[in-house]
Amino acid sequence: MDLMILKSLLKMQGRINRTEFLAYSFLVVATYFIIVISIYIASYEVFFVADTIAQFSAMVLLFLLVVGRVHDYNESAGYALLVLIPIVNLFVIFAAGEPAPNKYGPTRPIPSTLTKFLAVSYFLLPVAVLTLHRVFPELIEGISLR
Repeated sequence: MDLMILKSLLKMQGRINRTEFLAYSFLVVATYFIIVISIYIASYEVFFVADTIAQFSAMVLLFLLVVGRVHDYNESAGYALLVLIPIVNLFVIFAAGEPAPNKYGPTRPIPSTLTKFLAVSYFLLPVAVLTLHRVFPELIEGISLR
C-alpha cells in the first residue's frame, strides 16, 4: 500500500484505480467493524459516542476515496456526490479510468498482489458479517438494535 495515496487523498488530489479503491474501501470498512465490535464488547456506555466518531471517520475516508476514484476518469470532486444516487454509484466506482495521464496525475501502476487480494476481500466482507451473525447472533443484533 502506498502512503503517498493517503497524502494525496487528504489533499483531494491524485487518482486511484478501481482495484485500489476497493482495497482501501475494504480496509476502511473492516477497520470500522473491528473498532465498533471492540468498543461494544469493552464498554456499552461509550459505544454510542465512539460509534458516531467511527462512522463519521469512515464516511470521510470513503468520500476521499471516491474523490480519488472520480479523478481517475478526469472528473472533479463534485462528481463524487453522485455516489449518493443508487445505481449511479456503481458507475462512479466501476467506470474505467483514463489510460493516459490527466490533470489529476499520471496513471497508477499495476496494483500489487496484496492490493488485489484486499479488493476481492471487499466482496467477501458481507459473507464475513453474515457468518459472524450466525456464530454470534447476539453481538450483531445488539449492535444493529442499539
